Amino acid sequence: HPNVVAFVTHGGLLGLTEATFEAVPIIGIPMYGDQGTNVRAFEASGAGVFLSYSTINKQSFKQALLTVVNDK
Repeated sequence: HPNVVAFVTHGGLLGLTEATFEAVPIIGIPMYGDQGTNVRAFEASGAGVFLSYSTINKQSFKQALLTVVNDK
C-alpha cells in the first residue's frame, strides 16, 4: 500500500522480497535461522534497521522507527 512507510518483520525471505519490491524500509527483529543474516544485509545496504529480539525495548524500537521513517 502506498501509505506504508515502514515494515516490521522477522526477516523472512518472502517479507523482505515484498519490502524490496515496494521500496519500503524495514525494522528487522530476527528470531531464528537465516533471518539475522537477511536483516543484517538489509541494514548494510541502508534499507533497514536490525533490532535484537533479546534486547529490544521501547526506546530502541522508537529510535529504529524514527530512523527508517526519517531517512527514507
